[in-house]
Amino acid sequence: MGSNGIQAVNLNVKPLLTKEYDSGTLMIIFEPAAAKKTKSKQSTGNSGSRKHRNSDLENELKITRGDLQTAINDLETSNEDLQSANEELQSTNEELETSREELQSLNEELITVNTELTGKIDQLSQANNDLNNLLRSIEVATVYLDRTLKVKRFTPAATKIFNLIPSDIDRPLTQLSINLHYKTLADDVTHALKTLEAKALEVSATDGAWYYMRIIPYRTAENIIEGVLITLVDITTQKTVEQNLAKSNEHLNLVMENLPAVPYTCTTEPDLGFSFVGKSCEKVTGFLPEQFTGNPSFWINRLHPDDKKKTLDAYANISKKGNDDQTFRWKCADGKYKQFINFIRYAAAETGKPPYVAGVWQETLTPRPLKNKNQL
Repeated sequence: MGSNGIQAVNLNVKPLLTKEYDSGTLMIIFEPAAAKKTKSKQSTGNSGSRKHRNSDLENELKITRGDLQTAINDLETSNEDLQSANEELQSTNEELETSREELQSLNEELITVNTELTGKIDQLSQANNDLNNLLRSIEVATVYLDRTLKVKRFTPAATKIFNLIPSDIDRPLTQLSINLHYKTLADDVTHALKTLEAKALEVSATDGAWYYMRIIPYRTAENIIEGVLITLVDITTQKTVEQNLAKSNEHLNLVMENLPAVPYTCTTEPDLGFSFVGKSCEKVTGFLPEQFTGNPSFWINRLHPDDKKKTLDAYANISKKGNDDQTFRWKCADGKYKQFINFIRYAAAETGKPPYVAGVWQETLTPRPLKNKNQL
């Protein structure tokens, strides 16, 4: 029964049938329909709830669709951005690939250049070693100065002369304590650097040694002046011999000047050109040495007429005999004839030079007897 006092029933009408015939009687059956009505109400309630829920779901679906569309739009935008970024990355990647290839090519070139440079360095190192060994072997003292006259390099032989140690690199020349009697060295080096003219001289050291020094502008392969080279070759032995020889010559000249003899050298040519006549000739003949060497015919023209032929023949044949001696008379500055013994010796020619004769005229007061008729 409902809340309004009405009870729903189900009406069923059925005919009453027998086996023999239709009686025409109907049977009406009333059945409570409460359960059915309750079920109908529940169905109605469920239907309303379903509609409300469907509405909510539709709203949620619309919202979800909107969110989904927004998300799709955002994704499309992001996809476009990503695609654009991907294209940029692709372009960048292509550029990087190109750069990589260029770098690879450059790296290969650098490897080639490095190999060549390594070879050059090895060659320079070998050349430097050869040069150092050469300088050590010949013991040439060498100092290399830059354009500001600072020490850049030196050989072991220079350490004693210039008092150099490894820490003296880049030290100015003027600050070195040099064991040479050469106060103007810095000035001469500066002059050579300015004029580009080399200078050579002999200098003595404080320990008595002698050196042949050369100051040479240092030129590069490109003909650029980078500094100055100072080289010193030890000539102490040669200098000692030279000094001893000079003393011997001095003593010999003193002796010869006080002897009645005149040393000389001349050619074997017909005019007998004199290249040297000793100073004693002035004391013996009254004439200066320059009068003999300056005039080839001076000596010949003053020979005694009777002695001229045999005397000149002796010079003409000296290359065959090697040495000879003979007498002749010669007119001196006082106009008088003096008699001389002439000792002559033939000297073979040196390379590129003519042969010559070395001899001595010795004054004699006693006529010398003739050896044979060939002397006439």
